[in-house]
Amino acid sequence: MFSLTACGGGGGGSSRSVLTYKVGGVVNGLVGSGLSLQNNGESLPINSDGSFVFGTSLSEGESYAVSVMTQPDNPQQVCTIIQGAGLVQTQDITNIEVNCLTGQFTVGGTVSGLVGSGLILQNKGGNDLTVSGNGSFTLNAAFGSGETYLVTVLTHPSAPAQTCSVFNGSGSVSNANVSNVAISCNTGSSTVGGTVSGLSGTGLVLQNNGGNNISISANGSFTFSALIANGNNYNVSILTHPNSPTQLCSVSNASGTISGGSVSDVAVICATESYTLGGTVSGLSASGLVLQNNNGDDLPVAANGAFIFSTPLVDGGIYSATVLVHPTAQFCSVSNGSGTFNGANVNNISINCVSGATYSVGGLVSGIAAPGPGLVLQNNGGDNLTINDNGSFTFNTLLSDGAGYNVTLKTPSSTPNVGCSVSKGSGSISSANVSDVVVTCLQYDGAQKIENEVGSTGTPVLVSDSLGHVTVVWPQQDGANLNLWSTRFTIGIGWDANATKIDTEDLGPVEGVIVLIDNPGNVTVIWVQSEGIRSNLWARRFEVGTGWGGAQKIETGDGTVLPRGGFAGPEAVIDASSGEVTVVWSQKVSGGTVWNQWSNRYSGGGWGTAEMIEVGAGDLTGPSLVIDPLGNVTAIWGQLVSGGSLLDLWANRYDVVNGAWGAAQKIDTADDGNVKKPVIVSDHLGNLTVVWPQFDGAWDNQWSNRYTMGSGWGTAEKIEIEDAGNVFAAKLVVDASGHVMAVWKQNDSIRDSQRANRYTLGLGWGDAQKIETEDVGSVEDAVLVVDDFGNVTAVWTQFDNSPRKNLWANRYTAGTGVWNTAAEKIESDDSGDVVGTHSVLIDSLGNLTALWTQSDGAQNNIWANRYLITTGVWGAAEKIDTEDLGGGVLSNAFSAGLDATGNVTVVWIQNNGSLWNKWVNRYVVGAGWDTAEKMDTEDLGNVALGKLVVDGFGRVTAVWSQFTSADNRYNLWSNRID
Repeated sequence: MFSLTACGGGGGGSSRSVLTYKVGGVVNGLVGSGLSLQNNGESLPINSDGSFVFGTSLSEGESYAVSVMTQPDNPQQVCTIIQGAGLVQTQDITNIEVNCLTGQFTVGGTVSGLVGSGLILQNKGGNDLTVSGNGSFTLNAAFGSGETYLVTVLTHPSAPAQTCSVFNGSGSVSNANVSNVAISCNTGSSTVGGTVSGLSGTGLVLQNNGGNNISISANGSFTFSALIANGNNYNVSILTHPNSPTQLCSVSNASGTISGGSVSDVAVICATESYTLGGTVSGLSASGLVLQNNNGDDLPVAANGAFIFSTPLVDGGIYSATVLVHPTAQFCSVSNGSGTFNGANVNNISINCVSGATYSVGGLVSGIAAPGPGLVLQNNGGDNLTINDNGSFTFNTLLSDGAGYNVTLKTPSSTPNVGCSVSKGSGSISSANVSDVVVTCLQYDGAQKIENEVGSTGTPVLVSDSLGHVTVVWPQQDGANLNLWSTRFTIGIGWDANATKIDTEDLGPVEGVIVLIDNPGNVTVIWVQSEGIRSNLWARRFEVGTGWGGAQKIETGDGTVLPRGGFAGPEAVIDASSGEVTVVWSQKVSGGTVWNQWSNRYSGGGWGTAEMIEVGAGDLTGPSLVIDPLGNVTAIWGQLVSGGSLLDLWANRYDVVNGAWGAAQKIDTADDGNVKKPVIVSDHLGNLTVVWPQFDGAWDNQWSNRYTMGSGWGTAEKIEIEDAGNVFAAKLVVDASGHVMAVWKQNDSIRDSQRANRYTLGLGWGDAQKIETEDVGSVEDAVLVVDDFGNVTAVWTQFDNSPRKNLWANRYTAGTGVWNTAAEKIESDDSGDVVGTHSVLIDSLGNLTALWTQSDGAQNNIWANRYLITTGVWGAAEKIDTEDLGGGVLSNAFSAGLDATGNVTVVWIQNNGSLWNKWVNRYVVGAGWDTAEKMDTEDLGNVALGKLVVDGFGRVTAVWSQFTSADNRYNLWSNRID
């Protein structure tokens, strides 16, 4: 509803008409009374659900900003606004949504001292609220009881410039509205700061005047961000003391009054806390018992009961309590004897003394490459034993009958050994000495050719089972066709004497190879192969104990199968516990012009019958698949409506309980442009999140939909808000609680930026935000990882104004619910670009290893950096290749793996001046990076791309193709860290 306004002067003057438009929308869920909205200072009482319209019309180009002026009560409700701000274009604004919830609470407070304009507040890095004057404010978000809030200033006022501080800005809602957040704005120019000394822990947070928090990560100077006007007071205090190790910090020169200049003499001094070590002794009936901690601090004990070592130890320090001297005719064992102080006294060490027969614990060490110290074993958390050579060993401390033993590695063996592991290391004494503990140290085996065919090999695919047996599958020319071959490494035996050709259709080349393995070690290989007229879908299985079965065509249509690549198929997933395999592919009927979506499943010892899983509405793309923890499989694809021109997003689901596919369902709701390839994740309960780009006629937007167990698919929603340019495919991770993080690059009409949004269970998607701070050059796609605690790390490359490409990282911390304020450049060599791909590995503790290739201006090198969860920071970037005589490292040609202990192995291709060789380096926890070593021994030709796999015991198998001039072809080679 628009109106015309006539304007003009007296006789003979001209007149013009100005179009104006109404601002309104709809209210949902209102059951309380007293709700009042406001827009640009105009208030509007709302008494019931339904549509609303403000009385004042706005002209084209004018801005509107609708907010909640008064929340309803009786009952108390919280109303939030969607699409409440923008510019009037050429029509009425009717899409504002006001959603009211009962049993929710508000967070707000008061603003004082505000004389400038442009003040914007945020909660947890989002939910922006523009504040135009002093007085009360309320965040637009609704909060459940127990939910945390963190109010910060996003934009300080200007005209005049002011600095606003936040007091009582963080906490949790407790069954009541929060109204004590205080925003104090000052038109000042003086800063408050000082120095920090003695800091060795993490987590120190300072406050000034009860707010304006500043996190301190290192000793040195600091300055609060808020400016204070002349004559106003300051009061610096400790909000959070450091931990890891625990420290107590004191502040001197903490308070005063600004008097014509900045303050820089506040002194924060931190000291590490120290704690006592003790426990209890039981069963002691003789004299002579002497305990020891860390090979010193001897403590004679005369009777049962509590004991405490005399020397306190600092927080974070390591302790190792052992028995130095056993009592006469008794043996004393130690429980809970070693560990690290963590902010408290330790009093749970248990010394249990028994009389009678005692027995030894020992075994055999193998694989140490050269004599020398370095490997230290422990039994039951103490009784350290240094191993200098291969052979038998026996711990010095004897154990009584029935006592438990647990042999572990205290210090891994030093180079040239790659790493050691313990098997048969725990149990109970059973009236005999223990001598079967096995300590195995790994080392390089030497390069070995593992095939003997007549044609060149292609890139291999490797899988390993739980015992460490490795299966390799690769394509290889036979002079006429490209066939599919396989060989296996069996622990204790070695590589097969002869490789096995696993395809039997010799009419055309193989392509699109998929290799899957289940928990028992059975291997399924799926591939597309031409028969000369059309392409078919084939499969073959390796069964543990029986070997390879026969090749089998698993599709029954008479039309060609769409090869893999891009938004194409086939795709396959495996339920590792049951061994069931689901494959989905696109196929035309004979003579047809439309691709259909087909599926087949391996279950119960055989393949089923192929079936079409879509309604045949129109041409389609290849599928994307996801399998949930229960074994249900969901396929998602793009499909044209019959006779239409738009590519919609469709889904179908295989339910393991029903044993059947359901009905295909369209899951996007924006029908104005084509969808692009989606990304899908499943949480631990089987709920799915899918994210995809979709064209709206101007550019690609980022959309999402959710499948909830028991409810089905929801409604698609746009999860990005920057409509100045195209989005690109997102990266998704889901944490152990089911929260989903999406990260993507998006054009802002000038450059590509890195954006993120988070789906929080119970709340939905938040507001998209930019997570990079280097605004001079475009970003490239990020690598995304999540740890067991829900912390997310994104790593990406980005151009600076040189221009050169750098490697950047940012981190979302689950405990605070926000991304770091500033992204961090994690490489430091500014002489050349980061080139090719990069990789990020994460271990079970949450430690990260980033790997990349980077030019130094003359050649490419391979670099690494580590993020340690204990320190909460990235380390220094480190070059891990050492061969600088040739043409450098080949970009996009490294592969890396991680074992259960957290050790990292990296394999790459590097030039020696005339040939490309295969090199390796290894990061060992507690020892750092080793010296790079050449893995191939065949210097007659160049190596080509290869792969590696790491088994559960830390053994590494690397396989690659290498040219042999005598054969005039590429052979398949392997080397193992065994």
